[in-house]
Amino acid sequence: MPGHMGQVRRTAQNLQIVQVREAENILLIKGAIPGANGDYVIIRESKKLPKGSPRAQARLKARAAAAPAVGSKTAKAESAAAAAARK
Repeated sequence: MPGHMGQVRRTAQNLQIVQVREAENILLIKGAIPGANGDYVIIRESKKLPKGSPRAQARLKARAAAAPAVGSKTAKAESAAAAAARK
């Protein structure tokens, strides 16, 4: 019996937009896009950030500033002060 096999949303990562042809309304994409010929494709920016990108490094710096590392001197001093306050 006929069905809808393959009619599922799929995500493909690490695809590159090679060229944009506005006059012809075409995007040239390097990589395999899942789906059949004639299917609709949604193209959006990825949620994951590449390791070396400035946005990823800024995010790491913000996380480091918000919570000190477990083995750092400030974390040890804070935990010692909290233990002394409990006594």
